[in-house]
Amino acid sequence: MAGRGQEETAPAARSDRDILNLEPAMPDTDRALFYLRHIAAIADRGSWVGASPFLELAKLELARRGEAPPALHRPNIEQSLAHINARKDCGDFAWAGLWRMVYRYPDAPLLPADLRAAIDDAALGFIWWLDEPGEEYCCFASENHQILYHSAELLAAQRHPDAIFRNNGETGHWHREHAETGIRRWLRWRGRFDFNEWLSHCYYDEDLAALLNLRDFAEAEDIRRDADALVTLILLQMAVHSHRGIMGSTHGRTYRRYLLDPANESVSPVAHLAWGRGNGTLFSISAVALAASEYAVPPIIRRIALDDPAELEARERHGVNAEDAEAWGLHPDRLEDFLFFASGQGRHRRVVDAAVRYVPTKHGNIAWGVRHAHDYYHRCEAQGVPYDVNQSEHTLAQADLYTFRTPEFMLSCAQSYRPGQPGYQQHIWQATLGGQAVVFTTNPGPGDRPDRWAGNGILPRAVAHRNVLICLYRLLPRPQLGMQPLPHLLYTHAWFPVDAFDEVVEEGGWVFGRKDAGYAALRSLLTPRWNDDGPRAELIADGPCNAWVCELGNPRLHGSFADFVATIAAAPLNGDDRLLGYVSPSVGAVQFGWDAPLRVNGAEIAIRDYPRMDTPYAQVAFGETRVALRCGEETLTLEMPG
Repeated sequence: MAGRGQEETAPAARSDRDILNLEPAMPDTDRALFYLRHIAAIADRGSWVGASPFLELAKLELARRGEAPPALHRPNIEQSLAHINARKDCGDFAWAGLWRMVYRYPDAPLLPADLRAAIDDAALGFIWWLDEPGEEYCCFASENHQILYHSAELLAAQRHPDAIFRNNGETGHWHREHAETGIRRWLRWRGRFDFNEWLSHCYYDEDLAALLNLRDFAEAEDIRRDADALVTLILLQMAVHSHRGIMGSTHGRTYRRYLLDPANESVSPVAHLAWGRGNGTLFSISAVALAASEYAVPPIIRRIALDDPAELEARERHGVNAEDAEAWGLHPDRLEDFLFFASGQGRHRRVVDAAVRYVPTKHGNIAWGVRHAHDYYHRCEAQGVPYDVNQSEHTLAQADLYTFRTPEFMLSCAQSYRPGQPGYQQHIWQATLGGQAVVFTTNPGPGDRPDRWAGNGILPRAVAHRNVLICLYRLLPRPQLGMQPLPHLLYTHAWFPVDAFDEVVEEGGWVFGRKDAGYAALRSLLTPRWNDDGPRAELIADGPCNAWVCELGNPRLHGSFADFVATIAAAPLNGDDRLLGYVSPSVGAVQFGWDAPLRVNGAEIAIRDYPRMDTPYAQVAFGETRVALRCGEETLTLEMPG
């Protein structure tokens, strides 16, 4: 999804319950109708062109259910078609909405014949993949775009099997085979290895829109079945890694506006529809698709989402490193496997030779990067110069994810994810206490991705164990493929929005916050300063090497908030980014360093090579495709594609 601007100040404080429905009070059908009516009522305000067809989709679904919706707002469709015909980025998002309109409402009077004809004509003239002729400005390679384009191409081909698609002169039959090959491959990869864009609240929004279209409209039975299973898998991950209506987890990719104002998370209205906890008024393409789909959320997913144990500990692994790929049946030098790596490791030395064969020169979005990397590697090898085999900020490789949750808080971290490497949109850790009361740190980037809050210029080495987190930064210059050093700022900072907490105290170098019965404590080894330009929310620590420590608490673990403050302020904390020691009042002696393992009370704790899923609800080895769920007396077995 293209990034949109966001002010770098704290959002205005407001009641969580003004935005988030914290109790599933309404039946699913009522929530869906409420949501569709709301979206239909705001449709005339418009949206960015990649999403605007979904505004009109809500009206069509209301009419299908026997209601009298507002009149169609033609610009929402016409502007998207103009965007598609200009072959601009994110046209695939618009296609997901347009095809749901055409397939689900074939005879709806609300969608006039001339617009239906314009949709079909655009499909027959569109460029459906990067190897087709013609200029375009589309991003095909990233994980969400792959399934969006493949699914849209399939629906175009199914609708026009005998027609000639003007851009490459092939028939609909050819395009169907092409699309189904890509779809099955993508489904198998996600079915075995989960998502390179791990737990991404913004890109799960796009994945769900594509998968729901395949689940509802693909003619091939196996594709419908496998898409249904992956929709359920995404909902399961949302359920496990959410707290009080917020998917406050680590994310493979994110944007600032979702972090600083969690009620704006793209999948929050999906959670509202699925189990009643989330933002029931936010426009989201996948939420509209879900409200206008026959997909039924399995009862066990709803039960897991509403389960609120005293403690929940979850470990997951997403993705495969290029170095380990053959062990999992993936071959970085094989063209048919390139797209697995394209979404995160397309410039890796083991992948780049295939990349230059796969990506045409005209595809400027990724062609320059892979060709520059290819030439650089070969030049270094010819000259006997050592080099880093995978120093792309875009890298989304193996991620070992840890989440610890209580009714009062949630802590989530990508454990020691590529420390010291350049970053992009990876959100490494977050503490979530409810509403806007979230805490995290970054090394800011000076541009768009990473920017001041979303992503990191240089990635930290962070680790979480239960309710304690240590995050180490070394902001050392790293040349990127023989060019100038990557731009990053020589400081770290924390997001700690004071106005979002009920109570904030500073003592002993720590900043403490209470939100309802949840507590947060944050400390920087380098003495930080508040940025007082606007609402107090940003703590800045100047210097290239630093350590941040966070501990979360509640009455069961720490007693009162005053007790939490007193015991942590007095807790021993010593060392630096090389080796840090912290004696947590709740966990005990924690030791961690840039090159040292995590030890708790002397015992080493594993922080990598997690199972695919290790939660109270399922234990699944990495690479396995059978997910047996249990919550209370309820069970469900998901058979993933693989």
